[in-house]
Amino acid sequence: MARSARPRPILYRTLGIILCVVGYAILLLPGPLGWPGIPPLVLGALLILRSSQGAKRWFVQASRQQPGTFGRLRRWIAEQRAKRWRKRPA
Repeated sequence: MARSARPRPILYRTLGIILCVVGYAILLLPGPLGWPGIPPLVLGALLILRSSQGAKRWFVQASRQQPGTFGRLRRWIAEQRAKRWRKRPA
């Protein structure tokens, strides 16, 4: 039986949304109790960006409009991609 290529992005997107919701709920806790919510929020956002073309388009458009906010993250992603490319065996 052949596996379908479609369920994996849907699974990643769903998991990303769940992580974002959980991270945001933790961020709403008062004071320093909210800081542990940042990693699941970021991980969820990365999963959504990796699996959704619409989210990628929105992110690129937002990073062009707000380079101070999204530009640093976009540069970091480009640096990580370049490092990975250099490590690839020839």
